[in-house]
Amino acid sequence: MIDHSLPEDWGIRHQLLALAGIVRRVFGFVWGVAPKTFLLMMLLVLVSALAPAAAVWMTKVIVDAIVGFVAGESDWAVIVLPVAVVVGVWLLQAICRASSQTVETLLGEQVAYAAERRVLEKAATLDVAHFESPPFYDRLHQASSQCDRIQYIAQASISLLQSVVGLVAMTGLLFVLHPLAIAVLFATALPRILVEGTFAKRQFDLQIQFVRSRRAAEYMARLLTSRDSAKEVRVFRLKDLFVNRFTRLMETQLVALRKMLLKFLRFHGGLDVLSLAGVASIWGYAVYQGALRRISIGDVTLVLQAAQQGQAMLKSVVQDAAGVYRDSLFAARFFDFLDLDATKLEGSLAPAALRSGRGNRRASMAARFAKTGTNVPQYGAANPAGGAQARAEPFVSYRESGIMPFN
Repeated sequence: MIDHSLPEDWGIRHQLLALAGIVRRVFGFVWGVAPKTFLLMMLLVLVSALAPAAAVWMTKVIVDAIVGFVAGESDWAVIVLPVAVVVGVWLLQAICRASSQTVETLLGEQVAYAAERRVLEKAATLDVAHFESPPFYDRLHQASSQCDRIQYIAQASISLLQSVVGLVAMTGLLFVLHPLAIAVLFATALPRILVEGTFAKRQFDLQIQFVRSRRAAEYMARLLTSRDSAKEVRVFRLKDLFVNRFTRLMETQLVALRKMLLKFLRFHGGLDVLSLAGVASIWGYAVYQGALRRISIGDVTLVLQAAQQGQAMLKSVVQDAAGVYRDSLFAARFFDFLDLDATKLEGSLAPAALRSGRGNRRASMAARFAKTGTNVPQYGAANPAGGAQARAEPFVSYRESGIMPFN
């Protein structure tokens, strides 16, 4: 059977355009949920991004002031003032960091609640025939499980903006040494961009590949812990069957995840060594220039800190971008579900998704009622002819109907 949950093989240009569209839609969603909180978060992020570069620059000023004081060219006031500025920058950074954590938590809860509500509202408007199709349950599961991804994308995008602003400010300080120092720093990070992007895509593909088996494992867990099925599990001695199936499904996913992580581990280690080599070359050139008195001792201190922190920020930018890319792929499932046509049944009634039995008859009945414009009778609803209400079916009967949502 064709797995409709697998993503299409898009080209790079198509993926970038789709990524930009998803991120824009996420920010529109977040703005619609909490505009004031979102603006406050952006302000805190921008202030926090500029603080490290300001502290590094003031460190240079302090070192040069100390050198001038030792040479008898300045007094204590020249030293005390920049020290006070650095302390003020640290305090401002600490306040912004503490405030941003609180605002981020509040914004995340608001967005997650709004996303979950949208999924519930959408599910309630869909024709009942959608609920007879395993591919539909894949989409519903993906949309429900990606509600938190909406807030993650918003937070990761804001964090990416913070990293980019901080990186630009920090690497700009390397102009004191030479513009090529910036080029070296970025050149050693290019392989990381490719690896992190590929790693993010593989994570997405792996989770999508096992979405149906994960739903099956969750179903086994519900059967073992649900009040409605507790008696039948004990009467028919189904515990070992369901536990073994749950274990087999989860172990298969863990083996695939372990294999992927070990494959990328050696790449990440090599990238870290390459980045450190770039920083070491900048340090060596800065020390050489300082020894020849072409730059001041304060400039040497500035370059050493800017190179090290710039490399860490560049790594953070690449990882944040990869995270936004990965989460955007997942968020696409959320918006795809919201975009479902509530009256269009063809996509959910694929012949391969249905079996013989009651599920097939009910799907046909749903399509027939959709054409006539009348409502489909619901399980448990009163009999139109005046009979007793239909009895709720146990899970065994539903399983035997041949329309299990993960079949």
